[in-house]
Amino acid sequence: MPKVITITNEKGGVAKTTTTINLGVGLARHRKKVLLVDCNMQSDLTSCFLGEDEIQSTLADAMIQTMDGSPIEKLDFIHPTKEGVDVIPAEKALIGVESHLVTALSRESILRRFLEQVQEGYDYVLLDCPAGLSQIVINAMVASDGVIIPTEPGTDSFSGVYGAVENVRKIKNLLNPSLDVTGILITKADLRTNLHRRFALQIKEMFGPSVPVFRQIIPDRIAVGNSKESRKSIFAYDARSDAAIAYDNLTKEVLSLDAPIKKQSRTR
Repeated sequence: MPKVITITNEKGGVAKTTTTINLGVGLARHRKKVLLVDCNMQSDLTSCFLGEDEIQSTLADAMIQTMDGSPIEKLDFIHPTKEGVDVIPAEKALIGVESHLVTALSRESILRRFLEQVQEGYDYVLLDCPAGLSQIVINAMVASDGVIIPTEPGTDSFSGVYGAVENVRKIKNLLNPSLDVTGILITKADLRTNLHRRFALQIKEMFGPSVPVFRQIIPDRIAVGNSKESRKSIFAYDARSDAAIAYDNLTKEVLSLDAPIKKQSRTR
């Protein structure tokens, strides 16, 4: 079974999609089989990897078919990419799925039921979600083992992180006992400034040991924005940049969370 991770925050503009793209490609560079699922009707993740003429069926189609009980053909939805990850794309029609979910039976588990039909053979499935707690985001959390919460430094960012952590807690208690916060990820950081250094310390103090914070902090670099404009991951755009190194370090942190613990033999 793959590890399924939702990337979300109550606040927008915190590099959720950027993190999904670069963590996904980072995992693929470490020889993991990765599926990226675009759960955002803005479809920025989709646009990074696929042209409009390459898209057949989207997540909206998948969820409607799952709600209707129609058979799912895996190859209709999986789109391979040149960067080594597979993508399930999104489109604006995803907003219409929200209204269908309101009246659907077991509405919170539609995405999980779909993924169970297509996720075999993958090591990681990453779900790129919009801000807030829509029915799509609830579905993503119910389908997931963990949640990564990206956040940019700033006093107005605490409420977004706190809201996301509370959402995870509620979904865990009510719908998915296996769900946990994989980690809070600080993005767009300039640690030369007192404000950003203080934010990094305050995030750790605010949540304590109960909510992990990734050691790796993603720096604020023009190369990251340029890579998205070029429709590439940071690794394809500039693999030697410090932003690429940071995302590779994040990838290693995520991999280490699932690494088996080796028991040391005792010498007598």
